[in-house]
Amino acid sequence: MLKFLEKTKNRLLPDDYLFVENFYNKIEKQCQSPKQQQLLSFGLENTLIMFPLELDYDMILASIVLPLIRDNQLDLSNLTEYQSAIDLVNVVLKIETINLSEDAEVEDVRSMLVAMAKDIRVIILKLADTLNRARHLKYLTEDQKVKLHKNIVNIYVPLASRLGINYIKSELQDLDLSYTQPNVYKRLMEFRNLL
Repeated sequence: MLKFLEKTKNRLLPDDYLFVENFYNKIEKQCQSPKQQQLLSFGLENTLIMFPLELDYDMILASIVLPLIRDNQLDLSNLTEYQSAIDLVNVVLKIETINLSEDAEVEDVRSMLVAMAKDIRVIILKLADTLNRARHLKYLTEDQKVKLHKNIVNIYVPLASRLGINYIKSELQDLDLSYTQPNVYKRLMEFRNLL
C-alpha cells in the first residue's frame, strides 16, 4: 500500500492525489475480510502495472476496484462520486462475458473488443489485469490457466503490441512461455543470465 500511495503522490497533482487517497481510504475501510484484502492487493498490483503509462486518476481508481467488483466484494452505493471509474470497470466486466468460441476469428474478436471499449483505457485496464492474473497463475484452476493462455496468445499479446505497450506484451509472452513450455523457459532464463 505504501508503495502505491508513494508512487501516486509523486505522479499526480496534489488535488488529484487527495482524490485518489480519499477513494483508497473508502475502499480500504470496506475491505475487512481476508478475501477483500487479497482482492484489494491485487487491484493495487494492477495499478502499479499501469503506472509507467502515466494515465489519469480514473484509471488508477478503476484498476484498484476491478477485482473487488468482479467478485462482488464491494458496496458501490457510497461511491457515486467515482462513477466514471466504475463505468470503466463495468465495460471491462462486459468484455469478460464475451464467449470466445473455438471457431471465432481471432482478428474479429480483437476488433470487437476495441470497438466495445470505445475508450482505449478499458483495453489498457484489461491488459494490466490480464498480466496480473498471469503473474498469479498458481492460484488459478487448470481450466482457468488454459483459457488465460489462449486469450494471452490470441488476443492480449497482439493488442499490447498494437498499442505499443511492449513491457506488458513481453511479460505476457514470458509468463505464457513459462506456463506452456517450462523447460524451454528455464533454459532461456539460464542462457540470459549467462550474458
